Amino acid sequence: FSCTQCGGCCSGDAGLVLFSREEGSQMATRLGLSVEQFYDRHAHRVATRGTIGADKAWSLKELKSKKAGLVCTLLGKDGRTCSVYTDRPKQCSAYPIWRENVQTKESWEEMKKECPGVAAVDGKPFTTAHITRTLADLDAYWETVELEAHEDMAVAELLAQRARGRAQLGNRCP
Repeated sequence: FSCTQCGGCCSGDAGLVLFSREEGSQMATRLGLSVEQFYDRHAHRVATRGTIGADKAWSLKELKSKKAGLVCTLLGKDGRTCSVYTDRPKQCSAYPIWRENVQTKESWEEMKKECPGVAAVDGKPFTTAHITRTLADLDAYWETVELEAHEDMAVAELLAQRARGRAQLGNRCP
């Protein structure tokens, strides 16, 4: 594999790029933003569509593009490079080593059609040990993202309950 920086993995059909709180903070710092500004501009809570065991989680926003359908909010103006490359989410840095891409020889062959870096003749082959380690790291990562998503949902529900309580108190005042 040798990344060609084509931007294809950062554009196309709608998708999810979930990330952890630590990654959100790192991306904010890389962009010179506060964490609040980063989440405001570049993230949104979305339905996870069964990718993790939580109903909603933080994902990078996607923007409409005339050329590529949807593009990641962090894809550079050139449409090829990531504006937070060294601090990109684990989901991105592990690509194309995602479980569904390496499960079978056929799925890897399919990746060659989608990602020119997979088929690059000057690419470095992935060792079995590297693939195994990456998949284990991703499994642990998804557990963290899922845990944080559950915590975020609990906090959101608590805040909603407090708001409802304040509203009810306000309705009782003359």
